[in-house]
Amino acid sequence: MSAMEFAAGWSPDAAAADDRRASGPVHVAGQEEAKKSVITQWKLGGCLVCNQEIKGGAVMEIEKLGGKVHKDCFNCKSCSKPLKGIPWNAHERSIFCKPCYSEQHGERCTGCSKPIEGGMMNCALGKFHVECVICATCKKSIGKASFSTAGGAISCQACSSQKVRTASVGRLSGLTVDGGSGAAGG
Repeated sequence: MSAMEFAAGWSPDAAAADDRRASGPVHVAGQEEAKKSVITQWKLGGCLVCNQEIKGGAVMEIEKLGGKVHKDCFNCKSCSKPLKGIPWNAHERSIFCKPCYSEQHGERCTGCSKPIEGGMMNCALGKFHVECVICATCKKSIGKASFSTAGGAISCQACSSQKVRTASVGRLSGLTVDGGSGAAGG
């Protein structure tokens, strides 16, 4: 039978084509085992995650860790999420997705004690989420605006200015002129 004779009996089958697209790539029996048994002639060292010798297959060079890992081992140590193509951090030669790293090893907000993943403000009182920078006097959110940490508390500029004026008036009220009480040399 020639190819033309074989093709003559063909007719489109939309349902079969849709099923084939939905099922993904063709899986050949034994293909995964064959990939795992590939051995290279070069010595690649050991995987930094599983400590097994790298014999071939998919390998990734990770500069932050200072070596190579099997592609299948490049997962978050906490949640096992694959890390290829997403942001990650290393801690003591272990790899973590950003949320797990923040939860276990990241900076904590002085205001709410939760991990800081995004924007952060750093001042003499500690590190804060931007939304946790709140005036201790008027309780308004300060955000990224200027503030004072005098007296061990965060104060917005308006409340900080008011405290300075009040303190100045208080110091001056104890003084009198012309030899009254409280004045030196009177």
